[in-house]
Amino acid sequence: MFLFINNLASSGLVIGLKCQNNFYWLKKNFVNHESREILPFLDQILKKHQQNLKNLKGIVVVNGPGSFARIRKGLSVANTLGWSLKVVVQGVSQETITTNEKLFKQGIKKILTPKKKFKFRLVKPFYGREPHIGQAKKY
Repeated sequence: MFLFINNLASSGLVIGLKCQNNFYWLKKNFVNHESREILPFLDQILKKHQQNLKNLKGIVVVNGPGSFARIRKGLSVANTLGWSLKVVVQGVSQETITTNEKLFKQGIKKILTPKKKFKFRLVKPFYGREPHIGQAKKY
């Protein structure tokens, strides 16, 4: 089983599972959503499709470009799960690929590429531009 997390989607949060050859999706529309909401929705899709995190072989997470806060929230959840479950976390960029299914398939392909030995690596953010912090206030 593979897990997909995209909280940079224009509609809000998209979580996907790939079990055998089937893709399952959970999409939640939010204006502003919090990282604490990712885990309950993950639990919801796992229960709905009778899956368990013990069966997880890898995590695909969209790492940018997009909102600084939303990127950090999604990566925090994916990296923490990957580290604690000892599975590969693969970042994918929505810069050139825009559909969730294509992003998910691209990430799975990278995870399945043979590697020498498993070593956990954090997925780093891709912001796509310089930070827009704003002008300093004059006092």
